[in-house]
Amino acid sequence: MKKNITLTALIALAVLWLGTCKQPTDPDQGYTPPKNVEGMALIQAGTFTMGENESQEEVTVDKAFYMGAYPVTQKQYRDVMGKTIATQQALAENPSEENWGRGDNVPMYYVSWYDAIAFCNTLSISEGLAPVYILLGETNPDEWGTPGPSWDDMIMDNSANGYRLPTEAEWEYAARAGTDSAYPTGDAISDSTGWYKANSGNSAHEVEEKTANAWGLYDMNGNVWEWCWDSFEDTCFRMVRGGSWESFGSDLRSAGRSIGDPSQAFYDIGFRLVRGE
Repeated sequence: MKKNITLTALIALAVLWLGTCKQPTDPDQGYTPPKNVEGMALIQAGTFTMGENESQEEVTVDKAFYMGAYPVTQKQYRDVMGKTIATQQALAENPSEENWGRGDNVPMYYVSWYDAIAFCNTLSISEGLAPVYILLGETNPDEWGTPGPSWDDMIMDNSANGYRLPTEAEWEYAARAGTDSAYPTGDAISDSTGWYKANSGNSAHEVEEKTANAWGLYDMNGNVWEWCWDSFEDTCFRMVRGGSWESFGSDLRSAGRSIGDPSQAFYDIGFRLVRGE
C-alpha cells in the first residue's frame, strides 16, 4: 500500500519536525571517497535540536559518518545492480509508462526500501567491505530470497564498515548543516532550496544542479524523497525524508517527514548512502 506523501497525509500520520542544530567541527579535507560512489562528505559528530514545537528534543549524533553528496544516481544503481530504471519501473505496483526523469546523473527512483538495503550490501561486498545488513544470519542479498515481509526482520551490524541508509537523526542533522531555519536556505523556500512542485516541471532533475548546503550535500531538500533506516513507530513502514520534485514547498523543510511501504517502489523516492568514518 502506498502512502500519499503530502503535507495533509503527513499531518495525519506524524508531525513535521523543525529544530535548531549546532555547527560541528570542520570536515577532514584529506578524505578520499570510496571507489564506485563518488563524492561523500564527512559529517562530524554533534548535538542538535530535532523536531518542531512540542516534538522538539535534543539529539546527539555521537559518531562521525560519511554521507553521499547526492542521492544514488541511475548510473550508479545500474552499475551495481545491473538493473535500469525502466526495469525497476516495470516491477512497481501499478506502474505507469510516464517518464519522471531519466539520465545517468538523475537520482534513482522506483526503488523500494528493500531494494535500497540490497544495494547497500551488494556494493559493500563488491568493494570488499563488511556488509551492514543481516537477515537470518546472511549478509549476501542473493541468499535473502524474494523481497517480502521477512525482510522486515533485517538487523544492522553497527561495527561493519560497509554502506547503509542514514538514520532519521543522521539525515536531519546533515540536512540542517548547522542551520536553525526551516530550510538550509532560510525560513522561506526559494528556487535555490531544491526541486519541488513549483519549479521542477513535473520531473526529477540531475543531481548537483542546485546549491549544496553548508556541509557539501546536494539535493537534501527536494528532487526525490530519501529512504531512511528507521521504521514508523511500531509499524513496518519506513521513514522517508526531504521531499521531492512533486512535493509542496512545506514538505521540503529540513525537518519534514513522511512514510512509505518498504515493499513498494515509488516514482519519487530514492536513497542516499552513508558509511562509518
